[in-house]
Amino acid sequence: MIPVSVQDVLEGLETAQNVFKVGFRKTNNANQKYREFGDDVRNLAINLDLLCAVIKRAEQLGESLVEKNRFTKPGFGADVASRQVLGDFVDTLNDCQHLLDNEKYFQKYEDFVTSINWYNQIDPEVQKLRERIAFHNIKLSICFKLLDSKIPEDRFLLIVDSTNAILSAAEQLGQQIRGDDEDRDIYNFLPGLMAIPQELEDGFKTLATKLYPDLSTISLHLGIDTAVYHFNKLTKTPDRQQQSEIRYLVAIINIMKAAWILRIVRTSHDYQIVANYAPLDAFEEQMDRWGLTVQRFFDKFENELHEAMKRLLGRHMLLPPTPDLLEIFEMERSIWPGQLESNSKKEIELAELGTKLIEAKLRCLDAGYTQTMKVFHQSEKRFNLLLVRASQGREKETIDGYDLEHVQIVPAYAKRTWATPLLDPQIIHFKTDDMSPVSRSLAFNQIKDMFEFQQSITGYKVIHDVTRVLTTSYESKLLSGSRRQELCRLQLWLAPAPKVDNQSATSSGTATPYSTAAGLASRRSSQTSFTSSNSARRKSAMSALSMFSGGMRSSSSSRSSVVHDPPTLPSFDGSVGAGSTRAAIYTPPILPCVVLFAHKAPAHGGDRENTLRSFLIVDIIPEVTIEQELKENDNTRESFSCVIERKGSYLLAWRSPETSDASKWDLAAAGIHQRRTRTESLKRLKHVIVQFDTQTDLLQFLTKFEKAKDLAKLRLSQYVRAAG
Repeated sequence: MIPVSVQDVLEGLETAQNVFKVGFRKTNNANQKYREFGDDVRNLAINLDLLCAVIKRAEQLGESLVEKNRFTKPGFGADVASRQVLGDFVDTLNDCQHLLDNEKYFQKYEDFVTSINWYNQIDPEVQKLRERIAFHNIKLSICFKLLDSKIPEDRFLLIVDSTNAILSAAEQLGQQIRGDDEDRDIYNFLPGLMAIPQELEDGFKTLATKLYPDLSTISLHLGIDTAVYHFNKLTKTPDRQQQSEIRYLVAIINIMKAAWILRIVRTSHDYQIVANYAPLDAFEEQMDRWGLTVQRFFDKFENELHEAMKRLLGRHMLLPPTPDLLEIFEMERSIWPGQLESNSKKEIELAELGTKLIEAKLRCLDAGYTQTMKVFHQSEKRFNLLLVRASQGREKETIDGYDLEHVQIVPAYAKRTWATPLLDPQIIHFKTDDMSPVSRSLAFNQIKDMFEFQQSITGYKVIHDVTRVLTTSYESKLLSGSRRQELCRLQLWLAPAPKVDNQSATSSGTATPYSTAAGLASRRSSQTSFTSSNSARRKSAMSALSMFSGGMRSSSSSRSSVVHDPPTLPSFDGSVGAGSTRAAIYTPPILPCVVLFAHKAPAHGGDRENTLRSFLIVDIIPEVTIEQELKENDNTRESFSCVIERKGSYLLAWRSPETSDASKWDLAAAGIHQRRTRTESLKRLKHVIVQFDTQTDLLQFLTKFEKAKDLAKLRLSQYVRAAG
């Protein structure tokens, strides 16, 4: 049977009736375009009412008790939306409702539209809605032609046949070109396969495969809509300067396109699934007996296309010369609807921005607008930010490119002070340097989206987040030490896995994994050491571990996420060897780290220290240990504290410049691209004590810290083994 949702039909009927009643019954200054818009909505309401009557009668005759929310779409559990024949008329009518709710254009009195401000900018949107409604009405008209007039009983007289207007337009155009008035009886013969010149078929296929290389993957919904699109173009008002002969040839080509598309869709996977769908109950069997099947729908649609072609060509059904048709086809060269082709072009344009890392919905203060953000990495140190602001079907795009070494991000969740409560945690203030200043406030709906954006700037994934800890850091000096206590927000950061690049070897053929001297020198100029005092032999290899990774990868992160990194690195190229013409360049792994969003605890005698802020970053190297601190009085573990230290040496740590201005507390300074230039290395940081509010927070941190450390060890050992 034809896929149909009983609930959609009932909801669509109610919406269509309400849209027509509210928007069109009491308007006092409606122009012709608005009245035609109302007629389209009214016709769709009539057709949906008739379809509802057919469904109810089928239920009665089939003795099937079907609930209103029962779906009768084949392929339940699969992507059934793409297999619908009638289309999503509920969504179309909801868009009509949203348009009428815009008081800028439609003024209401007691919930009824009474006055209309018809501006030029709203006309394209109305025309798109009218076209969508026309598609639904055409498909419903074809369905009703499959029924016997006795089935809908007296309601059969109310059918609004949208195909009649198309056939009349084809006949009028054909008579205008031929100059004759033929007898309708000549059209009463069985149609065969529509003749399409081979050159045109090849052109159709070439255009179609640009978007769908495998034509069998075309969805049923798209195929039918494309055929209806070309069929409906016969009623389009032509350009007055366009000659009748050209319009005649264009109309013939459009009918051929529609017929060709239907042939292709018959071979698609979706069509085979729906066509072979067996009725599940008496209701569906009754619909099949009435002829409401996908096969008969396609047959009837093809008959309508044959009828339109006959009315265009006349008595002898002779096609115009093929060179004339090819010349017109080459002028247009399109097969898919304009919106689909524009979407494809848009995808190509987006691909030119780079690799998409994240896409997230942003919050807007204006409820009438929606905003979407997309981040693309164009190169290792450059990214593009795309913001799309949409309202009532209209979109405005802003695309800006930035250098990762010259951007700043100030997360609102980091601005909490010792005394003030937590601020809005899902806003990030994004800025660039003074050379080309740009400032944006990005308000995210989900904290995971905010962390993903943070990752795209810093290069690190947030694998754990604790909103409030108290830290005490001890720095050892020659004669004495210093103690510093701070209130912090704590995060565990994990860098992306290292990548392996295969580059051309030198002409001598004696390439090694480090055959590119320039690339190696640049890597060694910015290295973070993994060296161990226990193994001098590993010192030279381990010291090649760079903070600057060549690759970024996007991943979804959330506050409750746990490290699930694959146990192995990207596979190294085993084909690279002494006789190979390519050499593998192994990128050293980047250390995970603990990041503390710190501000000093209040000190007596000064307010300035209460607002000094900085970032403390502690790299998690294999020699770093973390131990739960025991209470001094006894062996009970109730302090909820742990100690981060490096046995026999100092911690590998950095601190960003302190600032009393929260708007300058730039988190990008802790990231991969700016840490070496915007933080200061702490040479003698002995250990850091972290105190948590609850034991649960402490245990979660200990667990995830150890996992990050184990992963760092694994990546290091694999790098040393692969790079030698």
